[in-house]
Amino acid sequence: MSLNVSGISGYVDGNEKELIGKALIGGKTAGLLNLQTGVKKSAYLNLLDANPTLQAGGCGWNAEGSNTVTRREIKTGLIKVNIPFCDKDLIGTSLQHDVKVAVGSKTLPFEEEFINQNLASIQKQLEAAIWQGDTDSLEANLKHFDGFIKILGTGAVDAGSTLDVVADAKKAVEAVVQALPNEIMDRADKVIFAGYDVYRAYVAQLQAANMYHYTANLDGAMEIVIPGTDIKLIGVHGLTGQKKIYGSYLDNMYLGTDLEGDSEKFAFWYSEDNSEFRLKVEFNAGVQVAFPDYVAVYTGA
Repeated sequence: MSLNVSGISGYVDGNEKELIGKALIGGKTAGLLNLQTGVKKSAYLNLLDANPTLQAGGCGWNAEGSNTVTRREIKTGLIKVNIPFCDKDLIGTSLQHDVKVAVGSKTLPFEEEFINQNLASIQKQLEAAIWQGDTDSLEANLKHFDGFIKILGTGAVDAGSTLDVVADAKKAVEAVVQALPNEIMDRADKVIFAGYDVYRAYVAQLQAANMYHYTANLDGAMEIVIPGTDIKLIGVHGLTGQKKIYGSYLDNMYLGTDLEGDSEKFAFWYSEDNSEFRLKVEFNAGVQVAFPDYVAVYTGA
């Protein structure tokens, strides 16, 4: 008896790399970070701090100044997702007529939607892990690698800790702006990350103060240029409820993964042995900050 999976294999085979990339970098924060590929398990960010000295002109050679190379390690976790789906569960539902169960036919009527919904869920979980990840965590979705909250627990600039970052979102965000190091103020990619709760409260408090002279992103991206600055405030799911606000510049923040080898796998097939459809996704991921002292953190009360 033949097995018809043409609709499924055609979609997956033709989009496998795209789907892996979407799972990894389709989320809000992940799509903004520096992507370092080729990371199998761990890799180093090699950082150069150049400090040349301007000397008086003239003959001779007088060595002055320094170039210091330091390292920050990106440690990734190997992650997999295994999801079964029994098409027979649709019998008796409004979708039962779309299920082809005749002899020689086995297709899922909405395989693309099924895959994309699961990818969206993976992105949401990865978004949370990028910020809240902790290898000591007991939560299954957060224990694979350390996120920015743990990584920046030391070394970052303390912007304050006395305010409720939701009730006093405007003041807390302004405190982060003031705490950003002067060394990064001429960068065009300065950014402040906050949870959706803080972002929404900040915009409401701007409106309450009759401060309507701002530029907000109206396409649902939850981004706004902070009035009087060239710094963008971005609301992200991964910080929602965490009572923390982070300011830095985008080029300072990294997402490490493989994407060039065999660590990333994506497969969707019908298992005749188990009489069910199966989705398998495998990838590795981890984050790191190049210069923690160029990050300002407000930890809410």
